[in-house]
Amino acid sequence: MGMTHLPETDHARRADEEKPANRLGPDPNLVGWEENDPENPHNFSTLYKCWITFQLGMLALSASLGSSITSPAQTKLEAYLDISTEVSILPVSLYIIGTATSKNTAAVLISRYFAGVFGSAPVSNVSAALGDFFHMKARAVAGTSYAICVVGGPTMGPIIGAALTNNPRLGWRWTEYIEAIIVFFVFTVTFFCLPEVYGPVLLHKKAKRLRKETGNQELYHPHEHLKVDAYSIVTKHFSRPLVMLVTEPMVTVIALYASFTYALLYLTLEVFPIVFNEIRQWKPVVATLPFIGLFVGVLLSAAFVILVGQPYYIRKWEEGGGNPVPEARLMPMAVGGFLFTGGLFWFGWTAEPSYSWGLPVVAAVMFGCGFCIIFGQSNVSQSGGGTSDVDPWGYCGGTDSGSFSVPDLWSAVEKDVEVCAI
Repeated sequence: MGMTHLPETDHARRADEEKPANRLGPDPNLVGWEENDPENPHNFSTLYKCWITFQLGMLALSASLGSSITSPAQTKLEAYLDISTEVSILPVSLYIIGTATSKNTAAVLISRYFAGVFGSAPVSNVSAALGDFFHMKARAVAGTSYAICVVGGPTMGPIIGAALTNNPRLGWRWTEYIEAIIVFFVFTVTFFCLPEVYGPVLLHKKAKRLRKETGNQELYHPHEHLKVDAYSIVTKHFSRPLVMLVTEPMVTVIALYASFTYALLYLTLEVFPIVFNEIRQWKPVVATLPFIGLFVGVLLSAAFVILVGQPYYIRKWEEGGGNPVPEARLMPMAVGGFLFTGGLFWFGWTAEPSYSWGLPVVAAVMFGCGFCIIFGQSNVSQSGGGTSDVDPWGYCGGTDSGSFSVPDLWSAVEKDVEVCAI
């Protein structure tokens, strides 16, 4: 039983076909998507796509929230563990239940590290997964919702953490307990409700089903023959990204830019308590409220992308004959870069108490908006072919770039080059 092939103009779906090479013509036994195939994730209803996007966003949010929720507990950790200020910042950089029950410095740092390692999975894969069921025209809007979750988590985490830490009945351990509760809840929902959306995997299952239903054992899909072993992991997932690191300048530049801007965001998150708690002498919980300004900027970035960035991209996409135009994402990114840089300068200039508290808060809105525009557009430009594309931005989010170290930049580059390696 042969399956029809997709039109040659549909680049996004054609990337998921994984057609074998060196064929002279259509293979009647090659299983693919039929026209309006209900099993094809691209044909899911809009409501169902939104539900999937919400679940993916919550996975990313629960991971990113944990990266900063402990930041208000810095002073309490210093006293409890008898450590220096520099060491007390490491839990944010290393990035829950394990941390919450820790009795010493090593246990806190190790548990936070592994939480960050495993938490980076949803952050680094969500934006690519959106490409598995959203058309190129709508992908930026979906990617913006993901960016809101990823950037919104670190901005709202300190507010939640401060409220918990300064409650005498709770304390710093509850920053981890609450995070664990949120993560387990999101995990439970997605375990039962999140469907498979990766095209080759679905076609693999479809081929197996059709062989059973029709009795035609010649039906197949190339994904069935892919093997993941030690050799392929070394030669494909490790070696090839490193080769691309030195042979693809744009991959390197985008990854470095991603890490640099995300590092600046986390550095700024550490500055907020200094500006409003130490310098302006606000109470701990009140001193975290300016983070709301940062989150407002994140929301405003969504409006900019939907009203300005996406129409611009669609126009360029149509002019390009329906093929992906990643360079069309540069215009919104340029605007975001201006807002991000200007907002940081404004924030630093008005941090002193001699200036109204509203000025640095407005600056936070400005650089929050700029950063999220850069974040979302870079993500979408790197995730053109589905979950086989792993974006650098999402991975940077999982590495807690607040430490701003060389390993952070290197890890982001390694993830970025997997865009074409896989």
